[in-house]
Amino acid sequence: MTLLAFNGLRVFEALAGDVENVGTERGHRVLFITRKGGRRATAPLAPQTAETLHPYYAGRTSGPLFATSTGARPYCPLR
Repeated sequence: MTLLAFNGLRVFEALAGDVENVGTERGHRVLFITRKGGRRATAPLAPQTAETLHPYYAGRTSGPLFATSTGARPYCPLR
């Protein structure tokens, strides 16, 4: 929810994110996303969002940022 509320991402943008798309630019945590229409963008993460996300994907180096219990990417009917 913090990605949506504090960073203004659309649901499909958040669900399409991969762990390897989380990075650092100029000392700030960022998420590289694909926007509506297929445009690539860099979304700076609010500090609270970065703190919330890190324990969630800690230890994983690839795959979907958000995963179901089977490890698959969640279905997003909005896409």
